[in-house]
Amino acid sequence: MGTGIALNSLNDFLLPGQLIGQKGDKRLTKFCDELLFSLRPLVKVETKKTILICEPVESLSIELADFFSKKGHEMIQAKTLKETLLILQSQRIDVLVLDAQLLEDDCAFISIIKGIEEGLPIIVCSETNTPELERKIRQKRIFYYHIKSFGSGDLEMAITNALNRSYK
Repeated sequence: MGTGIALNSLNDFLLPGQLIGQKGDKRLTKFCDELLFSLRPLVKVETKKTILICEPVESLSIELADFFSKKGHEMIQAKTLKETLLILQSQRIDVLVLDAQLLEDDCAFISIIKGIEEGLPIIVCSETNTPELERKIRQKRIFYYHIKSFGSGDLEMAITNALNRSYK
């Protein structure tokens, strides 16, 4: 309703036969300012991001809980690949952190996720690193490959960078 009032008030700034936008014309600027002010309560700016952590045993979730809390982000946990797919289909996820332990040898699950959410940043975490595993995972065009022994600081930085990347 506030929008209708603001839109009708444009006539209050014009005299018959006058044009908007001529050099030095402040009426349009004033009208836009009033319109934006009247829409302010209606506009919701979403800053909270949602990170899905898929791991069979809660370890990353516990390790990162304080980080997400301080940043004001929401963390969702999944223990299986099926649970992960259901969550991805039902709500917006900004970053997926996936434990490599859940992946099959061909890492096909990553391709399935890319089919659902093409631009979703995926961070894969691995307890142990082998050149073969890392090559297979990186071939799937993930955002970041994290080795857990490097510590959570490295992972937090990767998550922050992934959140700053817009994909939708």
